[in-house]
Amino acid sequence: MARHILAGGRLLVQVLTCLGALALVGCFTRTPPAVTPPPDPPSGEIQPGGVIAYEQLAEHLRFNTKSRMGLLRLNGRVVEVRGPVGTVERGSAGVLLQLGSARGSDVRAHFPSAEGLQAVKEGQLVHVFGTFAFRGDYLLLEDASLGRR
Repeated sequence: MARHILAGGRLLVQVLTCLGALALVGCFTRTPPAVTPPPDPPSGEIQPGGVIAYEQLAEHLRFNTKSRMGLLRLNGRVVEVRGPVGTVERGSAGVLLQLGSARGSDVRAHFPSAEGLQAVKEGQLVHVFGTFAFRGDYLLLEDASLGRR
């Protein structure tokens, strides 16, 4: 019986030695690289005090979550956006001008009336002022007006 106890003790020592060796090996494994923040869009940071190009707003909307979240700081501010006219949709609640192309727009402007929009044509470069509103998959300029203020 004493032999079995001795053999069991040796086995226990061997198991504990193996576990200790595995623990030491785990301490010396390479640590994963530090997490780096996502990159900024190539067009750079948006300057809310100046004219914002349509292409820059569209890039920030599509680039990554960080750039989309940066657009939220413009919410409620009056901004000036320069871009090509995609489509003009007249309705009973005003006029919706979509900047970009006729196939799709990331920036839309809602005008309370059609005043001053009769001469606007698709593809024409315009300056639109409006109150910025982030709508998830597009950006809206509310109470918009054309031209320079």
